[in-house]
Amino acid sequence: MELKMKFKLNLNNLIDFNRNIFKIEMLMVMLLSTTLTTLGVLPQKYLSGVLISQALASEVIPHNEEREKITRLNFSAMNLTEIPESVYTDFPNLEWLDLSDNKITSVDSRITSLTKLKFLDLRNNQIIDFPIREFKRYLNLVEKKNGFSFSIEGNPVHSPKSIEEIIQCNNFCIERGLSEYLNLIPELDNVLIQVANNRDIANIHIIDGGAGDLFFENDILSAGAIGPVTGDNIDASRAFSLSNKLLLTAITYKIEGTANYERICNSSRVRIFKDKFFEEIEDQLIIKDFGKADIIVDLYGILAYSKYPDVVLAKYFNLLKDNGTIFIYNPSIGSSHIALSREGISGVISLDKWMKQQITGIEVSVLRNSSSEEYFVIKIIDKEKIKMPKLKFEYFSCRRPPIRFFREEID
Repeated sequence: MELKMKFKLNLNNLIDFNRNIFKIEMLMVMLLSTTLTTLGVLPQKYLSGVLISQALASEVIPHNEEREKITRLNFSAMNLTEIPESVYTDFPNLEWLDLSDNKITSVDSRITSLTKLKFLDLRNNQIIDFPIREFKRYLNLVEKKNGFSFSIEGNPVHSPKSIEEIIQCNNFCIERGLSEYLNLIPELDNVLIQVANNRDIANIHIIDGGAGDLFFENDILSAGAIGPVTGDNIDASRAFSLSNKLLLTAITYKIEGTANYERICNSSRVRIFKDKFFEEIEDQLIIKDFGKADIIVDLYGILAYSKYPDVVLAKYFNLLKDNGTIFIYNPSIGSSHIALSREGISGVISLDKWMKQQITGIEVSVLRNSSSEEYFVIKIIDKEKIKMPKLKFEYFSCRRPPIRFFREEID
């Protein structure tokens, strides 16, 4: 078994230390959140891996070609008042950047030039100037390409007092189209293949629970307008075969910048509900035109952000046909927790386990996509036996999506 050692020198006032530490073969990670300024040049093996907080000192990494090898920087708790200039310019392969617990007041729009970034932590600073508009587009890009974790709570610029405020700010990815839906939820792809190939199915109603800027709906309608597709474009070809069968109900709080919005609105095959929280929309209004849904898709949607997941699920079950299917994709759902306090049951479980274990009358399957990410498939076994425990929202952590904590209410 190969052993690895992490050497932590953060949060101290060292000015130097013995270079013999580099002779330890097991040493793989160094944490240097210190005032150390006389470190000297780091050995080659540390340049590709790791957490080097004082890495911007010219004595440590003197050449640009060496800085290109750095993928992770940790500047937490270093009393910084601004982001070092070199972060924007000298580390093109940066994937992990921790700037938490400082006194930073502004973030330059050049942060969006770090296109390989997978992790950005800006928590507990004093940020009042943040490039929100540019960052939204950036999030859409890096979240699709890299997967992305971003934290900014504990700052004046973005310390929402409620989950509703997060939704109203619309500060999340709103540009997911057909291809991404099918890649993230392969079982949805399988169902749509069957629909496309079955001539006996005239129409199928899909409720998109978190439609963002309507990219999914636009992809379907665009394929129908273009006509049959030949060649290797499987997604476009399938979209065309589905375009005359799908009835689409899009639930989105806010729409920003969809170029084809007017065409989508005017389509007889699409209904859009916006400017209201899903929990406030009457079920009968949602199903008035197309009837109950064959499929409900929640891809980083309503269930990922709601303070009332019990209400959202109850509405989903009511809006779904008895033989319908709900698809849920939200990798962070396991990070939201529920405290149980019923007779004979106590403790804390994650929201996904709560769905599987505490809601009767349904079947919850956990599947994985090609990236080994979990998604959930829910089918109704007996609608009359569905029993939904009530939840009380307690608090949340401002991440994307928020990590929430609930408590089961006892009748």
